[in-house]
Amino acid sequence: MGILTKGIFGGFVNKTGPLVGRNVKGQNLITGLHHKSNKKISIAQHNQNLKFTLVIEFLKPIKGLIASGFKYVAKEGIAFNEVVSYNFKWAVTGSDGTYLIDYSAMLYSKGGLEGSLNPNVTLTDIDKLLFTWQLTNHCDYNDEATFLVYSEDNKLFSSAVNAVKRSKCEFLMELPRGFYPVNCIVI
Repeated sequence: MGILTKGIFGGFVNKTGPLVGRNVKGQNLITGLHHKSNKKISIAQHNQNLKFTLVIEFLKPIKGLIASGFKYVAKEGIAFNEVVSYNFKWAVTGSDGTYLIDYSAMLYSKGGLEGSLNPNVTLTDIDKLLFTWQLTNHCDYNDEATFLVYSEDNKLFSSAVNAVKRSKCEFLMELPRGFYPVNCIVI
């Protein structure tokens, strides 16, 4: 049974006859009932599904970082969609069902701030990474830097949000126990 949530001129929720009403990101949507197709998906569709799943599953654990990293660029509630779209287009490599993420092309934050010069990361101990960088002439010295490290072996992320002011030009990040950065990617 469909329920009118805002009177006769508002949308409705639930099923009413062949229609389904719902509210998505503040907008009332009315769609037809979904019918399962009997057609087998094409190879191209299968490949698109593989790439899409790869990107979504990779980004899910850092949804909170994405929400803050895209808050000034994306409309409310769609930051994750924007990041998925960008990374689907630019950070997936491979072909014919064998797809990988190109971590150097990965993006989880976007805004108007200028990046740092000559960023560098050094393993100083089994569980410590030293990040260093130089300042640009036009940077915001009071901006706080966020660091994200991904362990390809463990399929885990470690982050330090607003860890240090940019003007400090270095940050020593202690990784969680067992995170050993044998194959870590700094994003």
